[in-house]
Amino acid sequence: VPPTSAQQRLAELKGRIANQLGNLLPIPTEDRDRPVHVTIDKEGRTIDSVTGEVLQIPSRIPTLKANLRVQKKDIIKQEHPKIKQHKEVAMEHPGLDASAAHFDARIGTHPAVRNRRQLVFNKKGKYEEIANRQRAKAKLEKLQQ
Repeated sequence: VPPTSAQQRLAELKGRIANQLGNLLPIPTEDRDRPVHVTIDKEGRTIDSVTGEVLQIPSRIPTLKANLRVQKKDIIKQEHPKIKQHKEVAMEHPGLDASAAHFDARIGTHPAVRNRRQLVFNKKGKYEEIANRQRAKAKLEKLQQ
């Protein structure tokens, strides 16, 4: 293979790779979406110092499930007094609607109480005793035959 053809092939391959990478990587632009001159006033708002306009900076929305859960908990904590009122009504008659046709407030509804069961452990050596008995029975049967 003559060296010129190898050099040409190398140049072609480099050109192909450069074209493919050029399509994948974004070309840096000098134009920015946000203004460069930004200041924060006494009230905490962001203001463009050139035009004097109040800017709305978009907040990042979390995509990770754990972060979404934390965000939901924060929202729930802010609305906590509203939920507390609803819970009191729900505790009086859970699952019943006061506007139902067959609702009688005099009849109390109590949630089912589930008794806790304690753990009961087997005695130490229980299964060893059973195994020894089975071995003894097997020996006895073998001797009787």
